[in-house]
Amino acid sequence: DNTNIKIIIGDENVHEELKNCRVVVAHYNIGGRIKGDIGIIGPCRMYYSKVLSSLSAATGALCDTFEKLLQD
Repeated sequence: DNTNIKIIIGDENVHEELKNCRVVVAHYNIGGRIKGDIGIIGPCRMYYSKVLSSLSAATGALCDTFEKLLQD
């Protein structure tokens, strides 16, 4: 798997404005090195399964696209 997903909850957020939110961040990498992050900011009661699958699909698509670009 080329994705590492982290859920940041409440006081774990470093920004005061996000203390009442959840932040879900996916780190994607190509060739074993982290290249970027994609995140979703939402309410405490979000559909985590949908968010996680969406982030996983998005990072997978990005990685596939970057791999193809690097091969050309």
